[in-house]
Amino acid sequence: MKISQRVRRFVTIAVFALLVCFSSGIFIFVPSSKGLISIGEPVFFLSALLLGPFAGAFVDGVRFALADLLLGYPHYIIAALAVKASAGFIVRKVNRCGTYMPRFSASRRTYF
Repeated sequence: MKISQRVRRFVTIAVFALLVCFSSGIFIFVPSSKGLISIGEPVFFLSALLLGPFAGAFVDGVRFALADLLLGYPHYIIAALAVKASAGFIVRKVNRCGTYMPRFSASRRTYF
């Protein structure tokens, strides 16, 4: 992999991590169950499916670690990092066993 491709992939992963982190602070209130739905979850699943298992694990682990830190729950950072990073890895691995979805490639112009 060329250096420009590595830089592009690193920047893409960093952008997805920040996008998922900040979108996790947006909630939709569900009146029937009196609960909340986070917008960060669909963005996380999209990043895990597009970027691959290891990048998905990194994005989701960093997302929850940063979200816990920014929302005032620093004692949950280690547990959230371990659990959600494994979830990011598993989402992509399970999808790979099912229907075909191409991996993200920094060298191609089409991403889907």
